[in-house]
Amino acid sequence: LGAPAAGLGAGGGGGGGLGGALFPTYLVSALEVLREFTIRVQCLVAVPRLRGPDALAPAQVYELDAAVAELAPLALIATSGVSAWICLSRDLDETGV
Repeated sequence: LGAPAAGLGAGGGGGGGLGGALFPTYLVSALEVLREFTIRVQCLVAVPRLRGPDALAPAQVYELDAAVAELAPLALIATSGVSAWICLSRDLDETGV
């Protein structure tokens, strides 16, 4: 986790120091949350197709459903944060900052 964040922070982020590494760290974290949420949802969607020995027990389906519900609020925050950063970055680029 430390290496990608340091690599992303080298090109920008403004100011250096702790503030310069804040966004790259947030970006890596947000992308990890979105990836994990996507994988959990894909697994939940695949449940009806599983048959025979691959089929999940009801308790396993319940746990998978709970895992998706548990991560949903964080995924929403990560999505809105990354989207807001993209919009802010675009607006700053347009104004020449």
